[in-house]
Amino acid sequence: MASLLFYLTTLLGTLLISAVSSMSFEQWMKQEHKVYSSLKEQTYRQSVFEENQKFINQWNQENHTSTVGYTPFADMTNQEFRQFLRKSNPIPRLPLPSHSTLSSSSSLTELPSSVDWQSKGFVSSVKNVQCSAVVDEISGAVESAAAISYGKLRLVNESQLSCAGCGCTCQVFDVCPYITKHGMTFNYQPGNCKYTPDIQVKTCKNIQANNETALLEALASQPVMVGVEADTPAFQLYTGGVLTDSSCGTNVDHVLLAVGYGTDNGLDYFRNRNSWGPSWGENGYIRIGRGSNKYPPEGECGILSYNIMPIVSLN
Repeated sequence: MASLLFYLTTLLGTLLISAVSSMSFEQWMKQEHKVYSSLKEQTYRQSVFEENQKFINQWNQENHTSTVGYTPFADMTNQEFRQFLRKSNPIPRLPLPSHSTLSSSSSLTELPSSVDWQSKGFVSSVKNVQCSAVVDEISGAVESAAAISYGKLRLVNESQLSCAGCGCTCQVFDVCPYITKHGMTFNYQPGNCKYTPDIQVKTCKNIQANNETALLEALASQPVMVGVEADTPAFQLYTGGVLTDSSCGTNVDHVLLAVGYGTDNGLDYFRNRNSWGPSWGENGYIRIGRGSNKYPPEGECGILSYNIMPIVSLN
């Protein structure tokens, strides 16, 4: 009976991989609502898609803990994808904006075995951000922290951070000083930078780098903005599972909203909301490995190296 169950499970996995691997370029265009400016451009994008398809087929046949497939970036070369990251995610190589650092002070005597703020209704929906991911994830962290205090989720309007004057180039050292001075509101009217804040942001707390326990303790209390290196093909084309890919580096070039942590079939992970729309990853989320000595001190994909936790209060 056990051998039959194993055979059926393996067969199902093979069929699922085969179904994913067999998607045509035309099917993908329809799925992603892609329209190209010329036949020449479409032909080129199809050739890139077919190269990515080779990577997808090979990866999914190997012994990985995550799967890859036909994300919105399946018609991009990895070099083009890296350029996209540099445009939308200007991550500074500078000290973080707050002098206040959260370390593993063991303020919680015992951490929960798992945490998921999204399943509790305290995380806003996945967006497809064409501008600054920093703005999206800092805003998300603020509204989640406020929701936990308030008891229900209310959305802030990210466009109010245009008042910080940095637009699509907003970095953490632009956004955090602005929101700690001006707060955030649930009723922002575009173009009006004089508003009464509903949320006061006391500080943007740094979480001690390379300290997994400190990040776990922070996540036990609220979602956290985390920095990662996202420029690898395994991240570009991620569709599910726990990413434990050794080719994922630690040079931070993107930010996510970490919403919790857990364990899946013996694999410990951090669960994170991304800003690339719900057709990427696990409905817009990615699980990144944690808790193993095979990862570098900065964590898998550098997830322990650049983390911000806004501390808020409601007016």
